[in-house]
Amino acid sequence: MILPIWKNERITREETGMVKAKGSCLCGQLRIAVDGDPLVMAHCCCVDCQKASGGGHMSIARFREQDVVITGEYATYGVIAGSGNTNYRHFCPTCGGRGFGTNSGRPGQINVSVGIFEDSSWFAPKAAIFTRDHRHWDDLDGELPQFEEYPPA
Repeated sequence: MILPIWKNERITREETGMVKAKGSCLCGQLRIAVDGDPLVMAHCCCVDCQKASGGGHMSIARFREQDVVITGEYATYGVIAGSGNTNYRHFCPTCGGRGFGTNSGRPGQINVSVGIFEDSSWFAPKAAIFTRDHRHWDDLDGELPQFEEYPPA
């Protein structure tokens, strides 16, 4: 899938606190820019995120779809989550770098893998989720609220 042309202006964080960030996959073909407040910032420890990231968790920031610009081609892989919703992982078909995710249960929202951003200094996780699958060797901040599944609303 190819989305709108990449806007190559410099994106910075403003005093409003809204995140303005940009980044790309390993080869630079898939690019993501955000301009808005994250709805959620968390470390996800579910087995799917571990397998997708190659680590003990994946750091994600969820944004409203209208606050995200995605350009370049990407491939998609979907899996049925424990909730029964389909979780879609979107990644670069050239280098395999994960860019973002969507979920059938959260239309209009995009989970961006924080590691894709050139500057992620704004990222401040508010929770660790799906800690029932957490690996003992993956150190999480002990002060961070931890939930065995998705936290209650």
